[in-house]
Amino acid sequence: MSNLDQNQEPITVTAKINGLSVSAPVNKSIIIALWHSGNMRVKGIGCLDGVCGSCRILVRRQTSSEVTVELACQTTIEEGMQVIFPLLPEPSQRKYQLTDFKNISE
Repeated sequence: MSNLDQNQEPITVTAKINGLSVSAPVNKSIIIALWHSGNMRVKGIGCLDGVCGSCRILVRRQTSSEVTVELACQTTIEEGMQVIFPLLPEPSQRKYQLTDFKNISE
């Protein structure tokens, strides 16, 4: 790497993630760009390898009106892209009473 390369400012791109403008160095994944912008990291959630699918996002690129479903850990940030982390429905909480179940041995 030459001295010129070491002294150059890193090139950043700006995208909208959940409505917020986020700037990050090029070639960073959406999730890394989100962390780079100061958003909280949550440990123990997701694999960051594209296996678990817990970081699904909706993406619209600046050059297209098409919306695609991608993974935030595998998709690199691009200038002008719009990203939404969809809210997943919370699982319903059921409360059971043991007296509601009949004993089948009787």
